[in-house]
Amino acid sequence: MKRIRSRDGQNGLYKIFINILVNFPLSFIFLFLVIIKIPSYFNNIKSTVDPGFYIESYNVLLDVKENGSVHVVEDIDVYWYEGNHHGIYRFIPTWLKYKSKDNRTYSRKAIISNIDVSENFRTTEVSKDKIKVIIGSAYEYVDVGEHTYRISYDYNLGEDPYKGFDEFIFHTFGDYWDADVTNPSLEIRMPDTFDSSKLKLFLDKKRKTEVNEDDVTIKTVDNTIYINFKDDYKLEKSLTVDLELEEGYFKDGTFNYGYTSLTISLAIIIFTIIIFILWLIFGKDYPKEPKTVEFYSPDDLDPAEVGYIIGNQTGKKLVISLILSLASKGYISINQEEKKFIITKLTRRVITVKKENIKYKKKISRKAKAWLYDLFKKSNQGEVTEKFDKFYSDCNKLIKDGYLTIVSDKINSITNKKKLKTLSTSEELVYNALFPDDSTEIDLSKSTTFYIVFEEVSDYLEKDFNKKLEEPISKGLRIASIVFAIVLAILWAVSYFFICDLAPKLSYLYLLSFISLIIFGVLSYTMDRKTKYGEVISARVKGFKNYIATAEKAELEDQVEKNPYYFLAILPFAYSLHVSKKWVEKFENIDIKLPSYLGDIDWSDIDKIDDLTNNISFPEIVSASSGSSSSGGCSSCGGGCSSCGGGCSSCGGGGSW
Repeated sequence: MKRIRSRDGQNGLYKIFINILVNFPLSFIFLFLVIIKIPSYFNNIKSTVDPGFYIESYNVLLDVKENGSVHVVEDIDVYWYEGNHHGIYRFIPTWLKYKSKDNRTYSRKAIISNIDVSENFRTTEVSKDKIKVIIGSAYEYVDVGEHTYRISYDYNLGEDPYKGFDEFIFHTFGDYWDADVTNPSLEIRMPDTFDSSKLKLFLDKKRKTEVNEDDVTIKTVDNTIYINFKDDYKLEKSLTVDLELEEGYFKDGTFNYGYTSLTISLAIIIFTIIIFILWLIFGKDYPKEPKTVEFYSPDDLDPAEVGYIIGNQTGKKLVISLILSLASKGYISINQEEKKFIITKLTRRVITVKKENIKYKKKISRKAKAWLYDLFKKSNQGEVTEKFDKFYSDCNKLIKDGYLTIVSDKINSITNKKKLKTLSTSEELVYNALFPDDSTEIDLSKSTTFYIVFEEVSDYLEKDFNKKLEEPISKGLRIASIVFAIVLAILWAVSYFFICDLAPKLSYLYLLSFISLIIFGVLSYTMDRKTKYGEVISARVKGFKNYIATAEKAELEDQVEKNPYYFLAILPFAYSLHVSKKWVEKFENIDIKLPSYLGDIDWSDIDKIDDLTNNISFPEIVSASSGSSSSGGCSSCGGGCSSCGGGCSSCGGGGSW
């Protein structure tokens, strides 16, 4: 069933901002943890699946160039004790994160090129922070026994980030192989002379755990360093080589960062400023109007229009309120036969009024003067064809004092639909749906077409009546800006999780653009606003609802004295405003008058209205959409990479496949 959105407008920019600020970032962080961090955590744990091999020796050559780039050659001697594997894979990190001698954490992007392997090179897979080199054939299994793999590549860390010194830091061998690295050895060829006493070897990336001197032999010949571990030494994690150098040792380093993430981040910030300006012009609400005390529906709105302004109603409920309105105006009668409700077309009420030729000595109200002018333009007799309750209310004093005489308050036949002009658009839609093809009676429980009017009334309210309440420019901007916000959110996610080419010193732009994105979403969500009329009429409707819910007995008795049918006139509005029970309860000790044409339903019994609601034949149309969810993560996280997401992506590693 169609539910109509609230027309109360914005629930306060502060509340909406807090709601989005709390939920959107938390959802984003949750997804970040699920997609990025959690797989990364589990990748830090060695696989319990037997890899089918162990590493007999692992020799690495680092040929360091003058610009700080490194040509890397890795010789990995593997012994396969199982033959149901195709080969090995190796992770090469594209981001290096470490702590330098000045105790500062650095993050540097590496450019990896010229990848070569000694045998069948199946493919490489590139993700945000690493390259996965897969060696072997999908159509062949390796033979049991010894096997040597050679992997070579150029690793360019770019320009020197240090001030006052230079430093060569490199993570070798890689973390979290499926098997321990046995008998590792390392050869480092430096481009110029250096102080070998400044060489340090760490078993972590935070400079906390140095290699035990008894486990390693370090030898320097000219500008080459030879590092050998004792026999059968098993390296469980990556080995960090740290060599402090003089300022200016490396020259002409390259700029390894791009401008895509920078452009996207700046664009989000700029567009947020633009949307804020547009929000100030087209989206910021007009000043709120104070509630007023209303004894009748403001601006002659019908019950559906009043319910639509308050909002959060179904089309069915609003149609029921219109049926009550048609009954209160004398267009239909409602009779109950066991569990069935029969609605019958009635004739239209007309009041014939005569003006007496006597001098009225007391002051006449402005409203009464308006009636006199409209009724007696050509003669001393006129007809009231609409707003009957208002006529009796405004002219009650004149009638009592004999200035006006009610010649007749009778029923005339409705011979054509043109006379339905006394009804509102919504009421006319319901009236025509009740009596299609000039029928005069309908059993709601058997009607197979009446439910269509629920949608018709809803469409009228949202498409036509709503034009009075909402500014079309702000509504269009809201839709466009929400779509644009989604596009920007996607671009930000792609920039942060996949492209990731922002220079570390500008990394704060990720956070700044993310905050801007939240602000953009809040402004987009609150872009639509009411017209000035919408603000005024909303305040009046709220005042009307408040009066219905809180009116005192003395006030109601005063209104009943002015209009004997006051209870019935307000009941449809009380129903559409969700205060019908309160309205009925207020008249428990007040004599109310109900016209005989209404039928045999006791309108003071609110349960009867609920029975009428449930009696309408309304085929429930339930649409079920099915979708598939998939779990995923880093496609290149097989084995054990400790850097599938987040900041530390400098671990490397490998395994079998």
